[in-house]
Amino acid sequence: MTSLKFNPVVSAGKIEQFENDYQITLPVDYKLFIQNIGNGGDGPPAYGIKPLGTNESWWFDTQRRAWLAFENIKNPFPFSEQWIWEDDGVENEALQEKIFDGNIYLGTDGCGMDWTLIVSGEQQGFVWQISDVGISPCKPAMTFLQWFNDWLDDDKSSQNPFWWTD
Repeated sequence: MTSLKFNPVVSAGKIEQFENDYQITLPVDYKLFIQNIGNGGDGPPAYGIKPLGTNESWWFDTQRRAWLAFENIKNPFPFSEQWIWEDDGVENEALQEKIFDGNIYLGTDGCGMDWTLIVSGEQQGFVWQISDVGISPCKPAMTFLQWFNDWLDDDKSSQNPFWWTD
């Protein structure tokens, strides 16, 4: 069996400071993970779970502002169901920019498929995927720990919600 590797943990004090600075409450299972297991490391995205505040070299300015400056983090995440804007036929850039509201970056599967954890709004605590064509929750809906356990169990059925049809 291969052993998993994780980054150093984050102290409870630093987590509390982050929450106070951005006026949000991180989901309990995610907080426990980064405080007791590791702030990133091996995990469900193809390239692993990224530490809180990770920068990707290929990000657009909107992604960089949203996921590094956390400028939209306390805005409620506005979605409750999958939205494939590629199929919409209507250009809605204002709504597309809201995909960065109320979530933090977890990592990427590559090819424009990024995983996020919702930290604000009705979907708080659930994992969603953002791609270049749309946004979708895991199917079935999963919290961070459920998502991670699904990966540990090697159940890839929910790992790419865009392969599912409603």
